[in-house]
Amino acid sequence: MINKILKMNRFFLITLGLSLMYNCGTSKKALDMSIPEPMLTDPGEKAIPTVMQTVYLTKDQIDSSVKWKLSKMNGVEAGSIFDKIPTLSFDTVESRVQGTSGCNRFSGPYQLTGGESFTVSKVVTTRMACSNKNDEPGFLSALQNTAFSKIEGNSLLFLDKDENVILEFTKE
Repeated sequence: MINKILKMNRFFLITLGLSLMYNCGTSKKALDMSIPEPMLTDPGEKAIPTVMQTVYLTKDQIDSSVKWKLSKMNGVEAGSIFDKIPTLSFDTVESRVQGTSGCNRFSGPYQLTGGESFTVSKVVTTRMACSNKNDEPGFLSALQNTAFSKIEGNSLLFLDKDENVILEFTKE
């Protein structure tokens, strides 16, 4: 009987020890072979971990006086897709984007949520006949598939939900 109790206690202690090791992350740390984060150091100072964070477009960065010209669409130079390069500007009072889409004019409301998500919806266009080289449907589709936006230097980037750059504009 005592042997049976000792075996049960030993089993309980081993199970408890393994459970604690697993839940405390000890076994995960022992197997962690990831590359450490890059560190910034100043001479004579301790290392400071860096955090790479995407900074999205904010309300304060939107300037309604700036006109943006498409430079790339899905990584392709705009000049190889369009004879007349699309443009875009912001109406901050009405929360709308407007511009030209290669042939027609467009306009649609935008929504900037919490300094992160940026969406354009319900885009309307004029309906002129277009004989020039343009991918207006592709441009308008990319515009409406925008999930995020950010400004990097003189570039305005529209990104899809996977954070791939789908439209890149430069200041005109």
